[in-house]
Amino acid sequence: MIDMEPAASTEAADWLPQSNADWWDVVRYGPPGFDEYVRIAIDPNPHGRRS
Repeated sequence: MIDMEPAASTEAADWLPQSNADWWDVVRYGPPGFDEYVRIAIDPNPHGRRS
């Protein structure tokens, strides 16, 4: 399990609205200008319970 905390600022994501890339390309292939990136899948039901 990964503990996540909110970032102190939004500076790391400033490239998002400034990017000229199509949003679908960013979602599928990652942000422009990076050789590699990681997508993390969040399990909406981590304990196997049905809602």
